[in-house]
Amino acid sequence: MSTYKPREFPSPASSGPPSPRKRRRLLRESEDNEGEMTLEEFLYRTDPFQSNTFHGYDNSEMKTEFLTAEENPTRHLRPEIDAILSQHRVPTESFYHTLKARVTGSYFFLLRVTVSGDGSTSIRLGPIKDSLVKLLHKNSLTNVHVEVLNGDHFSPPHLYPIASTSAVVSAFHTLKHSIVETMSSAVGENWQMICPFNVGGPDIRSARPGIVIFVQPLLMANWYEIRARIIGQLSLKVSALLVDVEFLPGTLNLLKHDPSISFRDRFDDRDWVAMGDSIGISGDQNAGTLGGFVELRYDDRAHFGFLTNYQVVRPTAHTPFRDEVDRTGISANFPLDDQNATIIESIAQIDRDRTLADIQHHRESLASQKARIEETIELRLLAGEEPREASRQRLQDLDVADASLIQTQNVVKSMPYVLGKVRFASGLLVHGKRFLDWAFVELTTEAQQRYFRPNIVPDIPRKQRPTSTNLLSGGSATFVPRHNSSITQFGELQTDEYYFKKGRNTEVTGGICNGAKSVCQWKGRRYEIDGTEISMATHITEEYVITGVDGDFLEEGDSGSFVISADRDVAGILFANVIHEGNRIGVALNMPDVVESMKLRLNHSVSLHLP
Repeated sequence: MSTYKPREFPSPASSGPPSPRKRRRLLRESEDNEGEMTLEEFLYRTDPFQSNTFHGYDNSEMKTEFLTAEENPTRHLRPEIDAILSQHRVPTESFYHTLKARVTGSYFFLLRVTVSGDGSTSIRLGPIKDSLVKLLHKNSLTNVHVEVLNGDHFSPPHLYPIASTSAVVSAFHTLKHSIVETMSSAVGENWQMICPFNVGGPDIRSARPGIVIFVQPLLMANWYEIRARIIGQLSLKVSALLVDVEFLPGTLNLLKHDPSISFRDRFDDRDWVAMGDSIGISGDQNAGTLGGFVELRYDDRAHFGFLTNYQVVRPTAHTPFRDEVDRTGISANFPLDDQNATIIESIAQIDRDRTLADIQHHRESLASQKARIEETIELRLLAGEEPREASRQRLQDLDVADASLIQTQNVVKSMPYVLGKVRFASGLLVHGKRFLDWAFVELTTEAQQRYFRPNIVPDIPRKQRPTSTNLLSGGSATFVPRHNSSITQFGELQTDEYYFKKGRNTEVTGGICNGAKSVCQWKGRRYEIDGTEISMATHITEEYVITGVDGDFLEEGDSGSFVISADRDVAGILFANVIHEGNRIGVALNMPDVVESMKLRLNHSVSLHLP
């Protein structure tokens, strides 16, 4: 990294350029950006605070890492780079460094210049980029890309929840069908989700209302024209100055399990299974989340088990009857021919193996540290000196840490525990405007006696709690329930409200249910209750979405997590997300929809109760 310190320059004129938000909007409305192009190209052209040489890539896939001085191909060009920045009057606070960037399996070097400080908005970034490219080519460094950013204003869009009382939400409710028609006419089946959000930078105070439309990455279209048409539709209900349209490359998917994760720090001496733990199909390499324990009453019988997503317990691809289960679900009318195919255990086998390997690695590290300290003590004794008290204390601390690891290791070695079999499941179900994805696992008699107990409110980290900053105007939660209190009732998702969840990957996080439900277009096939196949590319659903109050609300392995209100109501179950660069928006089932679809799937009265 190099910090650039040029000579002082006079301050720009007091009138200055338009605000960052207005500058972006003016570019989006400029006819210079009309015509067919990828969405990434359109976003690049309409952002005045970045200039680079690689805007044809799907930037959401790009990862960067720092280089050592020896690896840096531009290290000998620092004087010339400094001279170029001086020539373009770059402010003192600016800096640059060279990175290694990876995109879709390939990599390149990236010279990134971050322009910051007084007067940064008056600096034209394109000419800086062009001068640097000319310098690199002159020195035969054609494999080095250049990126010049305004560090004060450039940021991928951050999405925040919007209040249900917003005029934009009201307009969206009225116009969503015409917006869907506009998008389908323009890009066919390649849009993913449409929903109002507050859109801004890293600071929530910068956010303003916008209709956000996620589409497939690298999609070609005339984005200028589509945006103008949607703005025209919205202007019938709300001032065009109060709302914008944001197109973002993103993917809407059911949650899948991440690669294996370690539970070394989660068990200690605990030898029971609880809400939010890792579960998987016995003998399979999958993983998901145990939503929570429930009692399901059906056909005058009480069944004791837990809820999760069907996708977590879905039979493996080589199972002969999987297609039939996808179509009919699992019920008394359509039981599984092979119950062994859906034995569920905890923790998932892949997580158990990863945890044991992680514990062994840490024990070896402790042993290595202990050997070094013992060697130091021995050398002092040979020299006739007393060992340092700190060394003795460190040895005791290492022994205590190792004993704790051994205790956890013994617990994990006894896993996975067989919990039970899938008794009822939705299959690949869609009902009306709702996507349904649930499963009830009935515990074995042994597992019921050992594990079935009330679901307990976890300790919610301070950063994951509701605050006056992240609560919406219509929301009512200003507190979190008491740690270790029981979760005793079911409820329903409410827009604007605060919720928390405990999941396999991210453990305990808090979020806000957006003030408007999203309009979603899924991929693949689903089935109605009667088994009729539905092409999801033409079947639009409306789903509740949840944004995290501090970071992401969820990750892939959190599939099946209960969504719980501040009043300790189990209001929903997580099952999907939409991803764009740093944004991961959760999609949740509403509990009344789950119960209603259970009644239809099981063709009988059904009720759920919490222990």
